[in-house]
Formats: sequence, structure tokens, C-alpha cells
Amino acid sequence: MEGGGGGGGTGVGNETLICRKTTTSGTEGVACTATDPTTCAAGYSCGEPGDGNTDAVCYKFCNADTDCTSPGGWCHPGPLQTGASEGFTAKTCTLNCDPMKQMGCGTGQKCNLEISTDRTRLYTTCIATGTGGYQSPCSAPEDCMAGYSCLHVSVNGGALQQMCLQLCGVNPATTCAQGQTCQPVATPNSLPGSTATYGWCY
Repeated sequence: MEGGGGGGGTGVGNETLICRKTTTSGTEGVACTATDPTTCAAGYSCGEPGDGNTDAVCYKFCNADTDCTSPGGWCHPGPLQTGASEGFTAKTCTLNCDPMKQMGCGTGQKCNLEISTDRTRLYTTCIATGTGGYQSPCSAPEDCMAGYSCLHVSVNGGALQQMCLQLCGVNPATTCAQGQTCQPVATPNSLPGSTATYGWCY
């Protein structure tokens, strides 16, 4: 559909919705220009992940998880950023990527395994890569290096601390660094439709 304001409405976050010119390039995960929605194909929108990373990519609009790429794609309301103080919360799919092989994300990003807000399912997303290694203090997953995420951990029964831990496979099994073992993640411990189960090296 050609246009730039001929149609309208509001999104789930009361954003203004308009019709725009359709394009064929720019599908899921492809780099785009956040201030120009026409750099993504119809059914997709350009946005930054809202985690401090300014590498904008195309995100697919969705109504349900079945609209997303499995096993890691999760249909959820944003937010995605289109600028420093602009964004939208319409439902989009998180990016499907491989958190063990660290494949499927752009330069400077890592594939992070996360859990939904209602803690009923795991999903994957591409976020900025940090520098924190094993047990490094952190406040967000972006503080940790690729293959690691920021978790709340009790050391020797003490108070909970936030630290970077490495993702590992329980089934199929992968090895952790010497002196560490793969501690299984509590249910849910696998991506939907996948038989692989995960843990953290500790």
C-alpha cells in the first residue's frame, strides 16, 4: 500500500499507526535505519533493542508465538527504540539465535537466553556484548561477554549477588571450565519445541 498517513490508529502502547510505502528488502534481523521504517519489508519494523545498543535491525510484527521463528522467537510487546526518546510497544518477535554456538546475531551483539516475564518460557534475543567473564559483577546481561549472562547467585549460602555465568548444555552435555559444573536451569529449561536443556557453569 502506498501512503504516509492515509490510514491510522493506535498500537498497544497508544502509538500512532500510519500506512507507509511497502518495500521488499529488510527482513528479520537485517540491519536498517531506525528513523526510516521503509528500510524494512512489510510486516516488519526497524528498531533498536532498547538495551543501549544502537545497531538497529528489522523486527517482525506478530500476534502469537507461532508467528515467530522457532525455537527462540517470542511474541511480546516491545519496547523497541526508533530514537533516543522514541519507540513503540506493538508486539514483535524476539530474534531467534543459537545461544550455545553464538550464531544468528550481528556484529557487536551476542545471543542471550532469557525467560519471559511470566517465567513460563525461555526465548532468545540479540543484545549488546559486554566484557564480564566468570563471576564478574554485573547489573544486566549486556555487561557480560558472549556466552555469559547476568544472574542472581548465592555464594556458599550467602546473600544473593549478581554475576556473569556461562551458559552450558545439560542435554546434550557440554563441558565447563575446570572446577565448574553445569548446574541445570529450573523448569522451563528448554526452548519451545526443542529437546536441548540448559544450565549455567558454576
